[in-house]
Amino acid sequence: MTTRSASTRSPTSSALPSGATRSAEAGLGRLVDDALAAEFAAKWPVSAGGIACVLRNVKRLRPAKSGVRDLVESLMKPHCDLMGLRPADDRLRPAKDYSLEGLSIATAVPLPRIVEAARAFREELAAPASGRGADQPRLNLLLSGPPGTGKTEFVKFLGAELGAKTVVKMGSDLLSMWVGGTEKNIARAFRQAEAEDAILFLDEVDGLLRSRGMAERSWEVTQVNELLHQMENFRGILVCATNFSDNLDPATVRRFTFKVSFDYLSDDGKALFFERLFGVPLADRDRAELAAIPDLAPGDFRTVRQSLRYLGGAADAAALLRALREESDAKRHRGTGPRTKLGF
Repeated sequence: MTTRSASTRSPTSSALPSGATRSAEAGLGRLVDDALAAEFAAKWPVSAGGIACVLRNVKRLRPAKSGVRDLVESLMKPHCDLMGLRPADDRLRPAKDYSLEGLSIATAVPLPRIVEAARAFREELAAPASGRGADQPRLNLLLSGPPGTGKTEFVKFLGAELGAKTVVKMGSDLLSMWVGGTEKNIARAFRQAEAEDAILFLDEVDGLLRSRGMAERSWEVTQVNELLHQMENFRGILVCATNFSDNLDPATVRRFTFKVSFDYLSDDGKALFFERLFGVPLADRDRAELAAIPDLAPGDFRTVRQSLRYLGGAADAAALLRALREESDAKRHRGTGPRTKLGF
């Protein structure tokens, strides 16, 4: 499954032509190529004048090309602080090498079509009420599956594709020890996302959406009722993620427009992530060994790549396979494997 790269569209991508043009006008084409200009434009929400000011200072300081990024960071931060601007949060951007290809996903509608549906939904919300369909616009996504299988990265990708900010709330952020506090926190999160025209991402919602039939206390029912009310009336995109979908309240599950189950990688998916993230070709023998490692998720490949990066030096296929085997074994030691069947 393929789609456009997430890097081609971002919440501030409209600033790219200005950033690229300004760097050329400043005579910095040798130091700031289009890719680096795109990175700056996506991160720093400054005007064309602010870009020009920083680039003039970069030119005056004559840095080596390898030092341009750090220099721009050191100049942009005080400028944005002075103007009361906040840089984009890197944690909410998809990884540069992110792709939908290779993910193991069960859904009635392919992910690229869900992205296009979300784009159409936002366009419909922006249209006059007379131009909408008979139903009240609503788009809620439920993402389920084991940790590391790609749920959070997909939300980042969706935000980048739509050019939309993402408001992230963990389930634990909303739970309160005070009576009525959780309901107020839920309502506040929806109000914030709607005011900022943002995607609302509720991660680890198991405690919030637990079946009311299993409730032992009255507040466990009222918090689900509040969430149902907000889902019905939210003028925006809601995404909820859970590692356990079986215990969710049936009424909430029905209110999700699309339900997407993320699973561990297939043998082809493992090979694709191995070569994409490590840049190391797989011989037939290595491919067979990789296929024999159970319950691998995209997050395992990223963890291995990060660990080897900080250790330094290059790793061959044998070392990478050993590290992946250790990640797989650790899941069973932590009690997260072997996997259980996921369902709605």
